[in-house]
Amino acid sequence: MRESGDGPGGYTEPARTPSVARHFSARQPCPMPRLTDTRPVCAVVAKAGAGARKPAIGTAPYMKFGFVVYLFIWQDARMSRPANPQTARTLAVAGELRVLASQLKRRLREQANFGDLTLSQVAVLRRLEADGPATVTLLARAEGMRPQSMGANVAALQAAGFVTGTPDPSDGRQTLWSITPACREWIKAGRAAREDWLFRAIQKHLSADEQVQLASVLPLLKRVVES
Repeated sequence: MRESGDGPGGYTEPARTPSVARHFSARQPCPMPRLTDTRPVCAVVAKAGAGARKPAIGTAPYMKFGFVVYLFIWQDARMSRPANPQTARTLAVAGELRVLASQLKRRLREQANFGDLTLSQVAVLRRLEADGPATVTLLARAEGMRPQSMGANVAALQAAGFVTGTPDPSDGRQTLWSITPACREWIKAGRAAREDWLFRAIQKHLSADEQVQLASVLPLLKRVVES
């Protein structure tokens, strides 16, 4: 502590410890956990704060600091690795198959000419083609949408000439929607375009033996999908 003569009666200013001043002078870099460390890591980093301030007459001196707390939760990647080699191989195959399925779906979608239709509207058309006529309420429930949103999709499809509505025989207040003949031809043409692209890709990039190998895998994939 040292005495200062400023102000009536003076005041006592706390001495600044050099080590403390250095520690809180600037924000310290946050330590990152090592890759071999499997324990949670918690780092507390001090932020630059106000030093000793002159207190009012008759009050005790004080120091004010600000703190920033960083919390790191670290988990060793080895904890998620299966010990069984067969399980590890199956996990790797599942991951690669998921990626390939997503890429194939995207490439097939690029071959179809959806025009101005959204993916949700295309899903409605496919639902009506597969399941037959349905009301807006049933379509919304099947697609996991709100009836209001489904009603907007059906109205857009009707304006484009893809669906037509007839009164529901069991409930005159409802309308049964079904795809039009023109829509059925449009769906058939899009499906043919996707199959044609896939056919040409297989012929171009796979040899005859590889095509036989690919055909032998299809029953296995079908069992996985239908499980």
